[in-house]
Amino acid sequence: MHPVLLPLSFLCTTAVVAPFSDNLSRWIRHGIGAGDAGQIPFEFPLPNGFPTIQVPSQSLLDIEKQAHGTLPNGALPTSLADASATTFQAIAFGELFEVAYFTSLINNITASVPGYEFTNDKARSTVFDALLAIQAQEELHAIGVNAILSSAKRTPVEPYIPSALPFLTRSAGPFAYSYINQNFIVPGTCKPPIDVPIFRPLHVGGKCFEPRDHDIQFSFTKDGSGEDIDNLSMIFISQQNLPVVRGLGNVTVEGDEVRFVVGLPFQEGLMNGLTIVAVTKTAGPFGTVDESVG
Repeated sequence: MHPVLLPLSFLCTTAVVAPFSDNLSRWIRHGIGAGDAGQIPFEFPLPNGFPTIQVPSQSLLDIEKQAHGTLPNGALPTSLADASATTFQAIAFGELFEVAYFTSLINNITASVPGYEFTNDKARSTVFDALLAIQAQEELHAIGVNAILSSAKRTPVEPYIPSALPFLTRSAGPFAYSYINQNFIVPGTCKPPIDVPIFRPLHVGGKCFEPRDHDIQFSFTKDGSGEDIDNLSMIFISQQNLPVVRGLGNVTVEGDEVRFVVGLPFQEGLMNGLTIVAVTKTAGPFGTVDESVG
């Protein structure tokens, strides 16, 4: 039974956590022995100083050479609408994640971590060179997007030094697909349609959740199917924990708009980082995140 609507509300986005193990690569920061298949949190900055790269600088030029191209040299915007600024900040966060991902992958290949070995040296070299270029390209993407935000006097996205979470928040395909469709795709322009549900938007009262237990107002628009408002519930998905279920309070219906209040159970799950929120047709219980959308 699918949730009524889409989630995606951020508490506070902090650092990206990605595993790596390597004490050989020039991209090492905190390594472990090459024979050790353990994992430790990824940390910024990189040895080349990223993400703190001056524009222009020799460090930027080195990244551009590795990326096989340069940052666009046109004029940057001096202002951004609120919605555009939020979109660029989300993009910047994604680019930082991708830099962490490809850096971790390079380190694992360098250290021949189990599952990342090559039996053919030529193939290993080819893949390694390609990944170095991709890593630098993702660095340029992040630098470029943050430059746009700074030029428009908006807050750029920078990773915190400590790791954000011991475990990343688990999601499910329909959540990510719905988020992309709601924020970046013109309805009906993606052909052929993919057989994945697209949830309706869930609107949050206020700009950002605060990292504490407190009531939050939500709203959504009914779909006209006669859904049973009285039996709806809300789930909070954080890190690798099972969804936390809460009932809807102070429910009011005005035309097709449903408004309600739910208390954020921050302390119960220490919901730092990314927390996904969705309204479901039942109260569960949900044994996995997938069960909440299946």
